[in-house]
Formats: sequence, C-alpha cells, structure tokens
Amino acid sequence: MKNNVLHIRSTIGMYGAEQVILNLLQSVRDLAHKTRCFIIEGSEKQSDLLAVELSNNSLEYHSEKSYKKFDFSVVKKLRKEVKKYSVGVVHSHDYKSLVLICIATIGLDVTRIHHLHGALGNTSAEKIYSLIERLFMIFVNKIIVVSQEQENIYKKYLGLTHKLVHIENGSPIKEIFSKDHAGDVFSFIMVARLTPEKNHELALKVLAKLIHEGRNVCLSILGSGPELPRLKLIAEDLGIIKKVKFVGFTRNVEEWMRKANCLLITSTTEGMPMNLLEAMSYGLPSICTPVGEIPKIIESSEGGKLANNEEQFVQVASEYCDSPEKIKEMGLSASRFVKKYLSVTRQSNSILEVYESTLGGVYERCIT
Repeated sequence: MKNNVLHIRSTIGMYGAEQVILNLLQSVRDLAHKTRCFIIEGSEKQSDLLAVELSNNSLEYHSEKSYKKFDFSVVKKLRKEVKKYSVGVVHSHDYKSLVLICIATIGLDVTRIHHLHGALGNTSAEKIYSLIERLFMIFVNKIIVVSQEQENIYKKYLGLTHKLVHIENGSPIKEIFSKDHAGDVFSFIMVARLTPEKNHELALKVLAKLIHEGRNVCLSILGSGPELPRLKLIAEDLGIIKKVKFVGFTRNVEEWMRKANCLLITSTTEGMPMNLLEAMSYGLPSICTPVGEIPKIIESSEGGKLANNEEQFVQVASEYCDSPEKIKEMGLSASRFVKKYLSVTRQSNSILEVYESTLGGVYERCIT
C-alpha cells in the first residue's frame, strides 16, 4: 500500500498555513511513511520562506516558481512527483494547490485531502477563489476544517457534508517565559499579515485611547502586507507613531513575544489562528475578537479575554495593565491548556487518522 504523503501549498510568505505545514512535517519526520512538501512560489519576495524553513529543518520538499494563476507545467511536475515518491495521500492547503493537484492526479490511485485554514471572501477576487475552491472540493476524499464556524458553513453545500473533519490546529510545546511587568511599559503585540480582515486599525485606536488615559503602553506589529502605508498614516494621525513599532516580517517571533505582555487579535474573520496558539504556548495572555475558534479557546483555557469593539478592548487592556499577577496566571493557564489539548502532536495524530480512514491502512502515530 502506498502511504507516503505529499503536502502542496501555493505560498506568498510564511504565514499560518505555512507554519502548520512546517509543524506537521517536523512532527512526523521519524515515522515510517515519508512526508514531503511541494511548494508553488509566486512573484512575492517572501514566497521562498517556506522552502527556507523546510531546508533549515532538514525536511524534504520540492519548490517551483509559478507566476500564473494556472500553470500547466506545474501540473506535469506535480504528477511526476506523486509517481516518483509513491505518494498515497496528497494534502492541499489552498484553493490553487487544490485545483492543480486534482488535475495532476487524474487517473492515479491517490487519496486527496484538502485543508481549510482560513476564510476566503474578503475581496471580490477572493469570493471567486472561494467558489473555485468549493467546486473542486467535490473531487477530494476528506476536507479538514479548523473551526466550528467553517464546519457550519460547508455543511450547507451539497456533497461536502460527509467529507468534513474538524481538526483543531496545534502548536509545538514551548518553554514558558515570564516577565516582571511592574513599572515597565506595558507592551502589546500583534502577529498577522497586514490585510484588511486583520483590522489593525482597531488596535491602533485602542492604543491611542490607552495613551490618552495616561497609560504607559506600546504596540509591536509583526508582519507585512498591503495595509502598511495606511496603518502608518493612521498612527501618525492619532499621534502615537512613536509608540508603535512596525517590525515587518520576521521569523524571530519568539524574541518579540518575550518582550510583550499581551497578544492582540482584532480580526474580523479567523479560522484557528496560529499566532494565538503560539502566544499561549509561551504563556502570553491575549485579548481577541470573538471570531472563528477563538471564543472556544479563550473560554476553555481562561488564558485571555474576548472583546467585541474598541470600548471593550480598552476596558480589558486597562484591567491587564493594572493586574500583573492576574495576567501572569492567565498566561500559565493558557500554556497548560495548549500542552494538554492543542499540541501539534495531537493535531498530527488526528490527521494521520484521516489518512488511515480513507486508505484503509495503518499509520504509525507520533509520540509526545
């Protein structure tokens, strides 16, 4: 039985889905079946970062440059890859890789798994991509969703309900760090691509209000994206530009989290954000909008609080600034929860069970 696995990702940078792939490949590296990644890189200067990370971790991959929406040469190379490495499971992680692998594996005896990481539909173009994705999901064996919200959405579509499998994201277990916040500047951090749905503007307005109230606070924004010029102008207009650090893209997220007191997530839409799990694993509390799987995680872990609007964010942030011992305990609670319920080992084993159920074979399990 062919049980080797090929992950496929069309990438523009090192974001949540890429981190999931990296975590999964690291988790299963010592198992009997072989797992590789086929990367389709675009024109963006950061589109090679997944390949760099896989290479740095001595993980197997093949990368191809493709500047087209549909590239037939990539289809041929994908098909060759599947045959060469006796691949039994192809696991796609975005709409483009889904389309390409469905075509590349026509007539081949493979199991197709598609992974839904986040929501498409924030722009007119994304709505079209979402429609294409939904149409091609008809041709896969299983669809992995990361949140109950996603599951509820796709249950509505004929032919997809029986394929849905809910598997929450997982994080590698990190060393907990703590910081004595008394007398320090209270530092908020955001780790997200600078796109409209991440709603960084809300965070800037919250910071401005806290500063107006006399709070000694600052904000570090990690990530790059099209919203950067607009966000810098907003920070200037609010008079807080000296209190905001636009870090840009960085792989050294841990260093910045070690300096921070609290993670902010102000998104209007999410699946199950990896930045939240990573912060929790380090013992960092959070304030988040109640979207996607976030409310379930926050309420179950008691490692953060939810806020619906600017006023609530300001209120919770003020409470955090005044309660160093409380937020320290919240961070510890968050870390314990990730270790027990949301480890990457748990996620990997759940995905291996999906492979097993569709192939009818047996996959070796990861051990914590």
